[in-house]
Amino acid sequence: MKLDLHVHIRRHFRLADIRGAVKARSLDGIAITNFHNITFAQYLRERIDDFLIIIGQEVESTHGHILAINVEKKIPDALAPAETIRHIHAQGGIAILAHPYLGWNSILPHGRQRRLPFDAVEAFNYRAGPLLYPNFLAKLGLPNLPWPKVANTDSKELLTIGLCYNDIPVPPATKYTTAVTNELIPQILHCIRQGQLSRHEEWQMPSWDWFRQNVSHFLLPQKYYHCFYCGDKIVFKLMRHTYTCVQCGRQETRNMRCIRGHYVCSICRTQKTFETPEFLAYREKLERMSHVD
Repeated sequence: MKLDLHVHIRRHFRLADIRGAVKARSLDGIAITNFHNITFAQYLRERIDDFLIIIGQEVESTHGHILAINVEKKIPDALAPAETIRHIHAQGGIAILAHPYLGWNSILPHGRQRRLPFDAVEAFNYRAGPLLYPNFLAKLGLPNLPWPKVANTDSKELLTIGLCYNDIPVPPATKYTTAVTNELIPQILHCIRQGQLSRHEEWQMPSWDWFRQNVSHFLLPQKYYHCFYCGDKIVFKLMRHTYTCVQCGRQETRNMRCIRGHYVCSICRTQKTFETPEFLAYREKLERMSHVD
């Protein structure tokens, strides 16, 4: 099976477009690993059965990001890495060390971090490609570590899903019913734990689109991003600062805020985006419009 184990699905992606993106790369499945939320992945799993959807989450531990693969309850953020991994394993999932050299979002795999019970490490991350150094350093620094190595896209756009993937020796199915999924996933997780896979890696070189999406927002306020509190524009800062959420009082260190000074934390933003009755109404309207198109 060809699987991309690190995919972010935005709420405005339509079912037909998600199917098209996965089939265009001849993938057999994806792990949906949105931050702070698994309900959208569960929503999609109930509506898509022509490829495998594994419920996942990208968890923000106190020292960096960890991929939780095959979980059915949200993993708490802001826990120590060892505690985060314990929560993942308690649900029967696997813990993957994500993009280990990508700055402040990474747990550098050196010293005592080697003793953390990860099940695998993301040796190649497609979105880190234009920065060049994270994947290059991973090739130099990871060979002697004990964990199996995977390659993922970390996609936030439909067009890049599956450009990197893991080929796992588990036969694919034609329909991924609940029974089939429950039978296949334990086999897939076993193969990952044992390192029984081959990686397909594709480098992304710097481009204008990448610059526009990842760099230009540090220079100008972006019309694509709006404050969840007042609706005004969001500005991005080169340096990270600690902000207090205007809704729940939680403090986060980030490089973005509203031009009026408001800050809404990532958890509150995610809850509003995915965990309200308005979300289901939004999805129903979106799918109705897609049939009209």
